[in-house]
Amino acid sequence: MNKKIPFPIAIIIIVVCAVLVGIIVWQYGFILRIGPSGLSPRPPEKEVTIATDKTEYEQGETVGAPEKEVVITTNKTEYEQGETVEITISNGLEQPIWYVGESPYPSCCTLFKWEENKWVNLGVPFNVKQVVPPASYSGPSPIDAEELKPGESIHKEWNMKMGEWSERFLEKGKYRFGFYYGLSKKNYTEIIYSNEFTIK
Repeated sequence: MNKKIPFPIAIIIIVVCAVLVGIIVWQYGFILRIGPSGLSPRPPEKEVTIATDKTEYEQGETVGAPEKEVVITTNKTEYEQGETVEITISNGLEQPIWYVGESPYPSCCTLFKWEENKWVNLGVPFNVKQVVPPASYSGPSPIDAEELKPGESIHKEWNMKMGEWSERFLEKGKYRFGFYYGLSKKNYTEIIYSNEFTIK
């Protein structure tokens, strides 16, 4: 003759089983959804990306948020003589900046060369041409000050010649660009430098 399980014990067994099922469901990321599919996998959670100020740190160094800054870069770090160098200047600040525009000088960049363990200022290469102006660009400014708004970029090209009528390409070596700008229209006191690049 079959013995019946006492009611209180049956309740305890049901509760324990329910708890175990709940733990298993939670552990393996399943949810119970009413429908023909029954148990279905939980959809992947939305990925959250956190940016830092650098990609490499010394031990004990503080990890910080990305700096908002003005940046000048070239499209490569090594060039053959005669190649076109593409230059991008981006304003990552939360305010506009001003720089020397296209008139009367066709360049806002100063060229530096690494010689005798120091950077030597070679002056302004007059063949740096603006190919993609910022979105708000409306033509050369009469006061020789161009505005670069927050989040905008300038794209320029340089043919490795210093002068407008020069036939000679720049000598082989290591170079970088300097970009002068200001937070007002007539005060270009800030300077940033591009990445270094080599002409082979």
